[in-house]
This record gives sequence, C-alpha cells and structure tokens, in this order.
Amino acid sequence: MSDKFYGFISGLLLGAGVGGHALRLVLLGSEDFTARHFVALSAVFIYGVAAFLAFLKNKAGLYIAIFGPLSGITMVTLAKNAHIDTFQVVLGIPQFIAMIFSVYVLYRERLNQ
Repeated sequence: MSDKFYGFISGLLLGAGVGGHALRLVLLGSEDFTARHFVALSAVFIYGVAAFLAFLKNKAGLYIAIFGPLSGITMVTLAKNAHIDTFQVVLGIPQFIAMIFSVYVLYRERLNQ
C-alpha cells in the first residue's frame, strides 16, 4: 500500500516542485539573475532529488517533501521585501498534500517496525 503513496508523493514533487518552479524560472525571464531566480533554480534541484528518492522509496525524499515547503514558506514569511503571491499559493497546495502523505507514510512505517 505504501508503494502507491511513494509514487503519488513522487508525482506531486515532480509536478509542483520541479515543474512549478521551472515554470517560475521561465516567467521571471532572464534579464537579471535575482534572488527569486536562485530560489526557483535551487527548488528545481531539491525537489528533483526528492522526487527521485521518493520514487526509489527512500525516506530522505519524504523528509525533503516535509521540510522543503516548510523552509520555503518560512523564508518567504521572514524576508523583509518578500511577499506570498498567488503563484506560491497555487504551488503550495500540491506540496502541502505531498507533505501530509509523507508524514502519513513515515508514521505508518514507524508503526510497522
């Protein structure tokens, strides 16, 4: 049963994490390389690795699925000139779903030990 959850989490991470942040890079343009470019580029890499690890049923992918969005929203909230825009809210919905399923899979595997 948890095999399906790993695949679902991997798909959410690929779609929202990698695809969404890659789209963000395209929408930002390439005139100046700003902090938003760096964040989107690093998120593509981090969520790509997390999706691959989740696909391989490695728990590290689940932990990245939990702490990646949490650290991202914390950085945006604490930054002085940053604000949460609609794009981030839309990307946050599937990332939050992946986070919930990751917690569930980790909890369920902990119970089965």
